[in-house]
Amino acid sequence: MAVRLNHTFVHARDARRSARELADTLGLPEPGWSGPFPAVRLDGGVLLEFVQVDEVTTQHFAFEVTAAEFDAILGRVRDAGRPFWAGPLHHGPGAVNTWGGGRGFYFDSVDGHAFEVMTRPGGGADSPQQLVELVERAYNAGDAEAALRLFESGAVLAPRPGEPVTGAQLRRSITGFLGQVRHMEIRIRHVYEADGIALLVTDHTTEIAAADGDPIRVGGTATDVARRGPDGRWRYLLDNPSGTDR
Repeated sequence: MAVRLNHTFVHARDARRSARELADTLGLPEPGWSGPFPAVRLDGGVLLEFVQVDEVTTQHFAFEVTAAEFDAILGRVRDAGRPFWAGPLHHGPGAVNTWGGGRGFYFDSVDGHAFEVMTRPGGGADSPQQLVELVERAYNAGDAEAALRLFESGAVLAPRPGEPVTGAQLRRSITGFLGQVRHMEIRIRHVYEADGIALLVTDHTTEIAAADGDPIRVGGTATDVARRGPDGRWRYLLDNPSGTDR
């Protein structure tokens, strides 16, 4: 059985204008019609049908493109003087994210929809070794969204020995810690991999801001578990920065 998305509605105050704007920005052909609705056809045949309404319900649409297409789309957004952001909720104005080793950015439509353009979806890494590199990069950039995309949805983090957190608590813990990090270095000691599961043993040194503003250097050895997902991407399943500490 094959289930494929055929079309979806996009609310707009001026359906023809909004459809044309999106097609022009993405470099797609002139919108056609699907019944009474102006429609933008994406690669793979999915139709975005623009429905004219008085009250727009804003939505999020993410478009996966090639590196060359990404450059062209970003260039058109910049040439038009339109604001764009590295992350959702207008995080990182005028910047591009590098989540999962790719590139991405967000911009708003004339109707307030959040459009995302990316070269690699879903976060994660190509290998356990790259996963370590990407989490170090995200922490040094202070980019919580990039860091969180390197964790599975049900991942467990032990920010302190014997105190595991998951879900919303994991998000709060990482976001709060990134607010203190000035610089982090992670060195891989060992990677043991079997059947899509990897044990990562790493040494880490972090410079954090103390309450008085002076930097404090802390370090240790972490023992983490990563797993390769159905999409082939590696993400953290268990993150234990304290290693064997009790």
